[in-house]
Order: sequence, then structure tokens, then C-alpha cells
Amino acid sequence: MTDKSIKRQRQVNQTIDWFVESLVQLLERKQYQQITIKGLAERAGLSTRTFYRHFTSIDDVLKIQLDHYNLGLLKTLRDDRPVSFPEMVTIFFEYSEQHKQFLLALYRNQLTYLLLANLRSHMGESLLSQFNLKQRKYVYSFSIGGIGNLLLDWLQNDAKQSPNEMRSIAQAIGQHLIDVM
Repeated sequence: MTDKSIKRQRQVNQTIDWFVESLVQLLERKQYQQITIKGLAERAGLSTRTFYRHFTSIDDVLKIQLDHYNLGLLKTLRDDRPVSFPEMVTIFFEYSEQHKQFLLALYRNQLTYLLLANLRSHMGESLLSQFNLKQRKYVYSFSIGGIGNLLLDWLQNDAKQSPNEMRSIAQAIGQHLIDVM
């Protein structure tokens, strides 16, 4: 790559980042359906023409943010290497707490299903992918269902519980499941 092409790629990445950041900011204030391409471009300080140079719809911008969130989550889990389920729950909610405003905006806009579907699409990059199971997709479904529903309940409660409180809740659930089996 030449210096010119490296500089151009940086500019493209910056432009995309501005659109993504602007969408997150708008989501915190408006309903997703009310966000227009013109409004998003204005918020980003760019033109609609620039928008269409990189995207076909606002959904494309949201997908980039969902990818960013979920890949960051999976990287954090991979880097922190939890040794137990309660530790994984703590790490998950520490990460979620850092992105609480975005997650609450998704929840208010009834878009959390997109977050969980996106997470599923990246599960091959998770620690769970290391299992040599024929039924790996069921492991993914079970895992996302459990942690995803904890996340939804947390968001429904305005994300008030701390990561340690969520860890205690998960431990109590796990113990209950063991007890009833």
C-alpha cells in the first residue's frame, strides 16, 4: 500500500466511524424509525451523498455498531479468560455496563433481537467454538438464550444491577437448576 492509499483508507474509516457514532447518539434521543439518512448525515457533519458512498441504509450503519459491540465483547471474554460461569457473567456485565447507553437505546427501540442475532453470527469467534461438538449450534443457542435473557431483564430494569449483582443472580439460577435436577 502506498502512503496515499493508507491515508485514503484512514479517511474512509473515519467517515464510517462518524456515521456510527452519530447513529448511537441519535438512538439515545430518537426512535430508530424516526432517524433519517439526512438527519444522520447532518449529525455526522457529512452529506447524504457521502452516506450513500458507504452505505445503502441506516440498517447498514447499525450492523457495524452491533459488530463492533459483539466483537469487542468476545475479545474481552477471550482476553480475560474466565474460569467459571459466574466469572464470565461478571465480565459480560462489566462490558455491558460500559456500553449501557447504547444497550438501553437498543432496548427502548426494540432492537435487542438484532444484537443477539448478531452475537450468534460471531459465536465462531468465541471461547465456545473450541468445543468439538457436533451440536455446537445448540451450545450457541443455549448460551445466547441464557445470557441474552439476563441482559434483557437487566435492561428492562434500566441496567441498575452491578456486574457483581448479576453474577449473584446467575449463581443463584445455576444453583437452582442443579437443585431441581
